[in-house]
Amino acid sequence: MGAPHVPLSRDLRLDAADRHVQGYLDQVDPLLRLRKSAERPGLYILERRCRRRPAANTGMRDRSDMHVQARDGYIHVATVHPSFLTKPWNIVRTLVTEGADLFVTSASKIADEEAYEAAWAKETRRRRRLGLYRDIAKDAFDTLNRLGNRDGTDRTRIQAASGPRRLGGQVLASA
Repeated sequence: MGAPHVPLSRDLRLDAADRHVQGYLDQVDPLLRLRKSAERPGLYILERRCRRRPAANTGMRDRSDMHVQARDGYIHVATVHPSFLTKPWNIVRTLVTEGADLFVTSASKIADEEAYEAAWAKETRRRRRLGLYRDIAKDAFDTLNRLGNRDGTDRTRIQAASGPRRLGGQVLASA
């Protein structure tokens, strides 16, 4: 067989007639393990080994599938109906065609997500910077627009960035 799996309690192990399914899965991916569900009788859980140390209390009983996975170091891949056990290649086909096994393609998806996040962070920084400059300009506009001689001559002429240009109340052109 493939990778050494964590031993299961008797009530979670596959029946003797279904042990060939685990052998088939070991040929496809040695990190996959199939076991009976602790919560739903009659269904099976397909899971992948992801760590060597347990993430939960190892002394607790097998009452939930999530606890068994956390205790043994596995992640949930799929819930399997017993009809799939007669033809185990359908399990693999379903995982590939329906994209249920995200671990297989996760490396490229993670790289794509990291590139997307980096691009989004760059764009967010650019927008914040431009927003900061816009806020500084808005705050200074009124002050600079009032500066000049007391008689009103020699005033600082600043055009509002978003509004039309005005001269004596007439609109000259859009900015």
